[in-house]
Amino acid sequence: PLKVKSVIGYRHVQVLLLFGATIIEYYGRINISMALVAMTDAKAANPNYPEFEWTTKEKSLILSSFMWSYILTQFPGGYLSHRYGSKLVLTVAVFERPIVYVQS
Repeated sequence: PLKVKSVIGYRHVQVLLLFGATIIEYYGRINISMALVAMTDAKAANPNYPEFEWTTKEKSLILSSFMWSYILTQFPGGYLSHRYGSKLVLTVAVFERPIVYVQS
């Protein structure tokens, strides 16, 4: 049988998925910082929105929540990748994250 070569290979798809995952995670981390400034300093963002009077400890807890969730999902992610394959898990993660961001 004649085999037709595809334009891009599996490794290219994997690189695109990894790139997409990295960009999405980076934007998630940056958005937390920008949202925190907008919620706690109305003069810096928009004076028409309410301002929260959070302490430095509360702000630090919010900023660290991203890293804690990142750390805690490594073990289940590794298990699922071992069981179902890294392509499936990474694909689900890449498409699930923006949906969660939009809903929150």
